[in-house]
Amino acid sequence: MVIADYVGILHHENRVVAVNRRTGCWMKFSESCYRILMRAIELGYTEEKLLPMLADDEDREYMSELIRQLRNAGIVVDANMDVTGSFSDISLMMTKRCNLHCRHCSVSADTMHEKECFDTDEMKKIIDKIIECSPKKIVLTGGEPLARSDFSELLEYLSSRFDGAISVMTNGTLINEQMASLLSQKLSSIDLSMDGVDEDTCSVIRGKGVFAQVINAIKLLQEHGLSDISLSMVSTPQNALFEDAFLELCSSLKVAPVLRKFDVLGRAKNNMDILGKVEERYSDRKRREVKPVPVENEIGCTCQGGYDSLFIRYDGMVFPCPMLEKEDYSICNIADVPSLRAYFQSVDYSTHPAYIALSKIDPMKAEECRDCPVSLFCWSCPYYLLLAQRNPDYFKQHCLPQKLSLMERIWG
Repeated sequence: MVIADYVGILHHENRVVAVNRRTGCWMKFSESCYRILMRAIELGYTEEKLLPMLADDEDREYMSELIRQLRNAGIVVDANMDVTGSFSDISLMMTKRCNLHCRHCSVSADTMHEKECFDTDEMKKIIDKIIECSPKKIVLTGGEPLARSDFSELLEYLSSRFDGAISVMTNGTLINEQMASLLSQKLSSIDLSMDGVDEDTCSVIRGKGVFAQVINAIKLLQEHGLSDISLSMVSTPQNALFEDAFLELCSSLKVAPVLRKFDVLGRAKNNMDILGKVEERYSDRKRREVKPVPVENEIGCTCQGGYDSLFIRYDGMVFPCPMLEKEDYSICNIADVPSLRAYFQSVDYSTHPAYIALSKIDPMKAEECRDCPVSLFCWSCPYYLLLAQRNPDYFKQHCLPQKLSLMERIWG
């Protein structure tokens, strides 16, 4: 019986909150019970050995129920399994090439003429290295993954060797009848991008005619039997007013809505005059009201980038996630290691430069947050903590109201 190594512990007064950082599930209980539990773990006691040592039946019944619930939440486990080199999900950026020129693209993908970094055979070797890490899910992304002339061959290759879930992130414009059939057979899910709610609003960011192409792609996929379809919109200053209408559109299309945060990266830096502008005809619209999350639905930070998930860029560089595609967080190049799994089994996280950098933006380890009793609820993503660290004024504006609200909601 141990506390799983992916669990974060927060303390406040005489209580403890334990957060499963893989699922976001959390439990609050007394500091005294936590100390008893940790002492038992330190001594190597099983639950059966611990319970008879407690004072009376009431204490034994309480501790037994607490341990049961902690087990159900994945916080207490029988032993920390050695899963080094294994990941829940790995994203593979198959190409930087793209057939669109979206104004907010964070990777500035646009050209269809640039040569791929890896040919078909080399990409298959990369896929084999990914599969060796036993991920539960592999996500194919880009650029535009379907822009690769060998996309169908690579998808067939992956699906023939991988038993887990396969997902694709695409702009949807290259999905015809034949491609829809293939995707519906091979994928568990697909995420299409739509940064608007009609031709008018979508064309500002993605170009003319894209809206109709994406709607058609959704219908083709559904006709071929793929039901797990999500439609995403990046909430730029320009289209944030359409969030309600976007949710209504997704409902009518019978797809899951995904609202993504806007980041001034890549091409977005050069297009802020357009992305930040709200046309006069839309000025009467109001952004949807953001309601507080009920405490029973509050989840802790589930980011395990670099530990339970990976992002592999088009040139083979490995990062914790797409948001941290920066030199400080580069782990290795998949093309340079014979086995990705073996690499992570031998890496020393305490001395590796990427993981040292990663620890500085972990909500539980960052200098600004390590002593905060709500740190694991305040930052859903370390990348946003990184952005706040670079802007002290914004950090204060975010921290003070968030902490007041979360202290009440989490600790009562």
